Amino acid sequence: MRYASLTPEEAVMLYQLGCDVMQGKNSGNYQSYTDQLIRAKKLCYIERKEYFGELPQLCNLQQEALQELSTEALIGGIMFSVPIGRWETISPQETDYLNYELPHYQHLNFHLKPYKTRLVTVEFGNEHDFVIAVPLEEDPQWADWQSLLQSGALNLGFYQPMDEEGIRQLVQDNLSSVYA
Repeated sequence: MRYASLTPEEAVMLYQLGCDVMQGKNSGNYQSYTDQLIRAKKLCYIERKEYFGELPQLCNLQQEALQELSTEALIGGIMFSVPIGRWETISPQETDYLNYELPHYQHLNFHLKPYKTRLVTVEFGNEHDFVIAVPLEEDPQWADWQSLLQSGALNLGFYQPMDEEGIRQLVQDNLSSVYA
């Protein structure tokens, strides 16, 4: 997964170049722009299998209370509550869920609400989507992002904030064979 700390304008540029790549257009511009963001320390990459629910460092959230924020213990506890033999019944769809869709961002967003920010995905339709932090609707800075969304210059994927009980229920619903 890629994490970025971007202005609205940088997010639009990234989105447009990503869409060009998806349409088979010049991928050199996309690579050059992402390399530039990496050099400026505005972009980093974390393998999905190495991501354990920590708050990405590049989200411009310097509050000390958030530095240790992670979903690893919560989601790990949910997983370890399942007897080992039950994992043998897991379906291919459930395997995909475990590998790519665990609700880390939903729980992080629950904790980010008091800071009037949330994690979203800049989506252009492939595995190279980016996670960034944007303000909530009640923040005046949201107006810049909202106008970009309304104009179609940017596409964001939102993660609904969820507390621990919501995360527990969501995981159990998506892994029904092991929780049957």
